[in-house]
Amino acid sequence: ESAGIVPISFDIESQAIARAVIHRGDRRSHLIINLSARKSGLYVVEDEIVQFSVTPAYGFGEDDSNLGLSDLKAEVRKVLAFWNARTDKFGKPVKKIEKIILCGPGASKKDFVKKLMDESETRYALADVWLNTSPFRNHVPDMPFEESLDFASAIGLVLPDIR
Repeated sequence: ESAGIVPISFDIESQAIARAVIHRGDRRSHLIINLSARKSGLYVVEDEIVQFSVTPAYGFGEDDSNLGLSDLKAEVRKVLAFWNARTDKFGKPVKKIEKIILCGPGASKKDFVKKLMDESETRYALADVWLNTSPFRNHVPDMPFEESLDFASAIGLVLPDIR
């Protein structure tokens, strides 16, 4: 108020990231892992909407110590097991997570990502944060790919919600 700014909308970080890194129209189930130093966001996205979100207090460690790696791996396994075990009201399995997408400052730490994902049966990839910004990708800033991984939420916040 003292700055004279009036908010016109609010958004959730997980949904903003999903808007940036999931291709528009992709209705499959994905797990986004937003890796930070002290915490990580695990977001299950299905039908282009964040359906489940948890933020465990485990990250890559500020000193690259990989402290909490085994705990984070356990959290990822729990989310995958929970989501992939779901059934519809007739007992038939529903959409399983097809891909894991990694973003955040920890996603550029190759050794950490390799250790985190080495036992995963689900395919994974680093996020393309510019995916939905321009149809011809002619407005992509000149920025190193690894650096761009930290801007998924900011990029998603400026993208329109076209559902």
